[in-house]
Formats: sequence, structure tokens, C-alpha cells
Amino acid sequence: YFKEGLDKLKITMNIFRAGQYKSAVEPLMGSNMSQEVKEETQLLLGDLWRFYTSEIELLRSLDQGRIDDYANTLHLAMKEHNGDAARVAKVFGLIDVIASRTEIYDHLNDLIPGSDGEFNSIDMDSYLTNTRISKGKISDNNNQIAVVVASGTIMDGQQPEGTIGGDTLAGIFGNLEDNKNIKAVVLRIDSGGGSAFASEIIRDSISSIQKKGMPIIVSMGSVAASGGYWIAAEADHVLAMSTSVTGSIGVWGVIPDLSNSLANLGIYYDGVTTSKTAFRAQIQQPLSQSSKEIIQASVDGTYSRFLDLVASGRNSTQDKIHKIAQGRVWTGNQALDNGLIDKLGDLNDAVEVAAEMAGLDNYQVTYPRKEMTPFETILTELIVKVKSVSRGNKVISSRESELTKSFQFYANTLFQPLKMITSLNDPKGIYLYCDECFL
Repeated sequence: YFKEGLDKLKITMNIFRAGQYKSAVEPLMGSNMSQEVKEETQLLLGDLWRFYTSEIELLRSLDQGRIDDYANTLHLAMKEHNGDAARVAKVFGLIDVIASRTEIYDHLNDLIPGSDGEFNSIDMDSYLTNTRISKGKISDNNNQIAVVVASGTIMDGQQPEGTIGGDTLAGIFGNLEDNKNIKAVVLRIDSGGGSAFASEIIRDSISSIQKKGMPIIVSMGSVAASGGYWIAAEADHVLAMSTSVTGSIGVWGVIPDLSNSLANLGIYYDGVTTSKTAFRAQIQQPLSQSSKEIIQASVDGTYSRFLDLVASGRNSTQDKIHKIAQGRVWTGNQALDNGLIDKLGDLNDAVEVAAEMAGLDNYQVTYPRKEMTPFETILTELIVKVKSVSRGNKVISSRESELTKSFQFYANTLFQPLKMITSLNDPKGIYLYCDECFL
């Protein structure tokens, strides 16, 4: 929480938001978590924790409450077993056997012996590359279901993989719209949102496909909130996992004012305008009252538009959606109860729903991606070569480099809220972003 530090630096943060639970900007507003966000986060974590513990207890055939006992008495159990965490895990039933690596390899060799004296195995990268979710369906190139992956922060314009570019994703949907072999689309979302403008560009491109009669199914990953939910709101069917984090229907914007800090150094800014409401958001001058009112009106308008989209997509009303919105986040289980999703399920389930809605028995699953530019292609090849070289050369890090890495880790963690805010690029400075969704 940076408020006290910002005050000492004479930096004013002009904060605009719609939704009392919209907490992405809270680190700039005070020195601790607000009561509303504490209550919301506790409910969210409580639901996730109950799902997590019940699944482990079911799979490990443990008594109900056993994981809670483990978590709450771990300090006592560690003392009792002389700090042996493995022994404690076995006592509580979390593991079956304590064994050395050699003993594990011997066990695997007995279980799945290979022809070369080593147990049969495949590394995870190769496994994921060769795994497909068609689930034995007969391939039909004329009937394709496209799985579009939207993962990362939503940014304006064209963006590389790892972020979601508004124009990039809209371009992919435009290509699908023109492809007669595509009969349905599954949009896999793993995003806490970002630019409001880019989110609307994506939503509009999805709507264009729907008008052609092509069903759009949303499959939520670990997070599909704020802008991630904006682009999902009007889909024909929405699925989430029990532990998905979604909702966060709210809006915010931040414009820093460094004028007092600069004045303390003897630096000032001045100028003229042609009207009372003319302004350009610049960090070296304070915002006028009329400017603040314009921005807040824009934030409120975006929030109202958000409510309308969700109400339309969920066959509800703005008033009803407002009660579960205001920036609140929900687990998949909670979202099912309050009507923000249609069904619990994973990506495979979403593909099956898409096939059913498109009336397909035989189909092929495709994964359309943005075509890389020549520069991106060269850069990717260089990265692969660098990684292969670094794997081949075992370099022992010095103590100094390890300390540097440690410092960078803690610095990145400490300043993550500020880094997140400065990285966003909405042209109007208005965001649909859920910071607390990444637990």
C-alpha cells in the first residue's frame, strides 16, 4: 500500500472507479485493505479452500476436516516429528511412502519397465504438444470447431502472445467469420481484464460472428474477470471450473499528479486552453474539477454499459446484475449460483457443448493463432536457440547473481501494483481489470 509514501513524495493519485469492491486501485488509496474487500476476499478464499480440502480428502480417503487439522496444527506436528515434513505428511495421510529418488526410480522401473533399462516416460512439454482434446471424434475438415485462446492482460492494438491485443483477437475472429468450415467457436479465457476499449473491440468482433449464426462458447480458465468477463458476457453458453475466479464487474481509472512534487524541486507547468473543459491528462499538472467530472462520468458510463451487456447476455436486468457486480469477484461455484455462468465444466466440456449447439457429430478441433511477423519469427527462433545453449552449458551462478535475483524478485513483488498500472494502454485511461483475481 503506497498512499503514505506517495503523500511524502507529494504525489496525488486521481482515482476514478465504479464499484465499491473494485480493489485494483486500493494500494494507491490507503495503507491497508478496506473492510469491504477484506470480507469479499475472505468469502472467495473460503469457497476455494473448501473445494480444495474436500477434493483432497475425497481423493485420499481422509476424514472430513483432516486437511484443516493439518493446516491448523502443522507447527505442533513439526515439533513432534523433529521438523520432518515428509513424516508429518505421511502421518496425516497426504502421502503413502517416504522414499529416496533412487527408490522411486526403482519402483517406476518395476511398474513400467522400458526396453533400454529405464522406465517408459514422456516429458511434460512433449506430452502437452501431442495431446489433443478431440476425444476420439472422427476428423472432418468441413466441420471444424475453433478453440481461440485469450490469455493475459487485455491491451489496445496488436499485441504478441502472452497478452491479449484487442485488434489481434478481433482479427482472429474476423478470419473465422470468413471461414466456411468453422461451425462453432470456443473462446478459452484466462485473463483478469485490462483495457476497456480493447475489451469492447473484442466483444464487438464476437457479436459479429454470432449474427452469422455461429455459436460462441466461453470456457473460463483460472481467471476470467472484469474485461475477461466483458468479452464473455454475451456468449451463447458460458462454462467455468469450480475454482475459476470471475466477475469483477466494475471500472476504474488512475491519473497521477506530480505537480506538487515537481514544485518542491522548483519545476512548474503552465499553458492556455480554448475552453474551460479542454484538458489533456498530464502528470505535471493537476486535474481541474471539470476534468475530474468528465472522467468520472466516463467511468460511470462504462460501468452502466457493462451492466447492460451482462444483463443482456444473462437474460437479466441491470438492477439485478448491479447487486452481484460492483467489482465483486466470485468462484465458479458462486458464479453458477448467482447466474453469471451456465455450467461447470472444463475445456473438453466446452468443446462438446459447441458441437451440440452446432449440430455436429463428426468434427475437427482447430487452434487458430495470430500469424507471426517476420521479426517475431526470427525472435522466437533466437529465444529457442538461446534456451538450448543455456541448457547445454551448465553455468554455476555466483553468490552475487543469486542475491541480485532475490532482490529483483522482492522488488517486483513490492512494486507490482504500480508496474501493472503503468503497463496498461487504454486510449481513454479506463480499465476493466481485476488485480485481486490472481491469488
